[in-house]
Amino acid sequence: KGTEMGEIGRAQIVQAEAARVQPRVSFNPVLLKPSADQRSQIVVLGTALREVDAKEFFRRDPHARSPLRDVCRDTIRSLRTEYQCVVVEGSGSCAEVNLRGRDFTNFDVLHGVAEDDGTQDNVA
Repeated sequence: KGTEMGEIGRAQIVQAEAARVQPRVSFNPVLLKPSADQRSQIVVLGTALREVDAKEFFRRDPHARSPLRDVCRDTIRSLRTEYQCVVVEGSGSCAEVNLRGRDFTNFDVLHGVAEDDGTQDNVA
């Protein structure tokens, strides 16, 4: 498939190397990169889109984050066609109740993919 160029997190590079595969932007489809106090840069598939204020980002209507959620889900679906095993790592703790209803980086993405293909029982 070739190498995809773009920015991904260091952890994803190390994980790819440990798995003996070439790092790709699809291994980190949405990167929320802290840039300043309470601000993050949104990087989608290796390309920086914009910088946002954390409070503004989480105060927004959840539907405003839907495009990012969709990128994650679509990328996971694509990776699952290429690899026998895909490990999906969220952000922070999956038990962050303070983010419930606004979070898209953990269970929301996984459950969407699992519901699509009937593998709900394989999501831990």
